[in-house]
Amino acid sequence: MEVIDGIPQCREITIASVDEGREVKQLDMRAISIAEMVERVFALFATRVIFEGDGQVTAVKEVGEQAVIDTERVIADRRKGKGARKITPAFLEEVATIYEAHADKNPTQAVQRAFDVSPRMAGNYIRKARDLGLLPEVTDGRRRS
Repeated sequence: MEVIDGIPQCREITIASVDEGREVKQLDMRAISIAEMVERVFALFATRVIFEGDGQVTAVKEVGEQAVIDTERVIADRRKGKGARKITPAFLEEVATIYEAHADKNPTQAVQRAFDVSPRMAGNYIRKARDLGLLPEVTDGRRRS
């Protein structure tokens, strides 16, 4: 397990049967929740850091089940990512600007990279920008005149 860009992650799992034990079975795998494991392990070792106004830093180790539960919740929220993006007219104008700047070569990929989304989500953003009249309609991948 590692913390990458401030987010706790599971980077490797090794599963092996014990000496003289039975084989690893599908049932064993169903019993493992990687997300819960990451959240619990990091919560058990977490320390709350307080930044004071005078430049002082205080680290506080909170103990007890409620502290672990609260920390697990914070970690789970952090691991979920940014959450749903607000699709506003201003956001769609930004999508259209990026799309048009790359219209000659892979504009959908440019939108995908710019907003760190899947190709499908980039397509949804582009469709919404078209629906607002910010981008021209296309047929067979080519602009309509």
